Amino acid sequence: MDSFWKEYTQMIVLILFVAFTISGIIAHFIGKIGEDRKIGYSGAFWFSFLLGPLIGILVVLASSKLTEENIKPIHVKSNAQKREEGIFYFLTLIIFLILLFYFLR
Repeated sequence: MDSFWKEYTQMIVLILFVAFTISGIIAHFIGKIGEDRKIGYSGAFWFSFLLGPLIGILVVLASSKLTEENIKPIHVKSNAQKREEGIFYFLTLIIFLILLFYFLR
């Protein structure tokens, strides 16, 4: 019976991994649509990822397009900020992979 629960847990983790990956890919494309709108890439991405692609695309399409008058100056990141961001993403990936392999073994 223990083997059944182990296989069941592995299947659930795999299904969730695939679902979040597909959702992230779809949210990325919706974020790209939102780049030239007031909501921006990150807002469009998170609306789409957390609330679903249909609601995300509706929010993006409801957001007004950027014009020359309402474009704010872009914040330029320093090399230290970029390095810290890269380290954070790398550590997040490592933790995710460790957890994934832990549950799939």
